[in-house]
Amino acid sequence: MLTARTLPKIWCQVYDCQSTCKWENVLRAGVHHTVAMCEVHGIVALQLNSVLLRPFSFALSKADKALRKKGRQPMADLPCVRCGSKRANRACKFWLCKLCCAELRMDCNVGEHVECGLARFPGIAPFAHDDLRISDAAVEEERRSVGRPSIPLADGRETIVHAICTHVWGPEHLTKRFEAYLSVPATAKVICLRDFTTATKKALGLEGLDLRRATTESATGPPAFDHNGNSHFTLSPLSLGVWSVYILRRPDERVESHGDPMRNVGDGKKRRLSDSAREGRGPKKPKHDN
Repeated sequence: MLTARTLPKIWCQVYDCQSTCKWENVLRAGVHHTVAMCEVHGIVALQLNSVLLRPFSFALSKADKALRKKGRQPMADLPCVRCGSKRANRACKFWLCKLCCAELRMDCNVGEHVECGLARFPGIAPFAHDDLRISDAAVEEERRSVGRPSIPLADGRETIVHAICTHVWGPEHLTKRFEAYLSVPATAKVICLRDFTTATKKALGLEGLDLRRATTESATGPPAFDHNGNSHFTLSPLSLGVWSVYILRRPDERVESHGDPMRNVGDGKKRRLSDSAREGRGPKKPKHDN
C-alpha cells in the first residue's frame, strides 16, 4: 500500500474548498490510518488501499467545529470528523457521531446510526456515499511559488503574478501587508483557488484561512473570488500580473509573518531578535561578587 510519503496530493473533498491536502498517519482506536489533511477542514479523506479513498466531504471547517456545542464528551470516545465532538462510534465507517450520521442520512454500517436516521428523517432514503479513486482526486498540476523574477520569462508559457494581500483588523483598522509571487499559464486571465499552494498561502499570511474571505477595493469591498473560485488579475506593461486583495481579520485571529515573502520556501527565514531583546528586557547577566 502507498504510504503518506508516496501518496499524491489531492484536492480537499469538501465542496468548493479547493485547497490541496497532505497525507498524514493518525492513530484512531488503536489502529494506524492514513488520512488526507486539509488546513481548513481537518481530515477530509481516508485511504482504504493503494487505489481507493473514502471522502469525508461533509467535514466542517475548524472554525465551525470550534463554535459548535460539544456537550459531555467521554474521554475514551473518538472525535467526529464533521462536528469535532468526541462522540464518534469507532465502528462507523464515516468516522461520525450518531447525530451527524443521522442528520446526513448516511448509509452507515452501525445499526444505532441507521435507526436514529430513520427516526429523525423517515421519508428520506439513506445517502450512498461512494469511495473514489485516489488518482481521480489527485492534484494534476500544482502551481509553484516563486520569488521576485529577475529576468522576464520569454518562452510565453507562464505569467508571473505579484500577489498582494493586506490584512485589516481591530477597531483602528490596523493593516499589515503580505506579498508573494506565483505562476499561472500564459493564457490565464484569472487566478483560481487551486493556484494557491500552501507555501503561497503562508507567504500571504493566509495559512488556515478560507481564501474566499478575500475582498477587493477595501476590507469590506466585493468578494475577490466569484462562485466558481476565480479571481481576475491585471497585467502590467512588463507582462507581470498584479493581484491585490484585502482580508478582514476577526479580533481573535493573530496575524503572523512567515519569513520574508520575497524569498522562496526553503531558502530559510531571516533570524530576528525577539521583542524582549529589542526592547532591552532580555535575560539579565549574572552579577559577580567583588
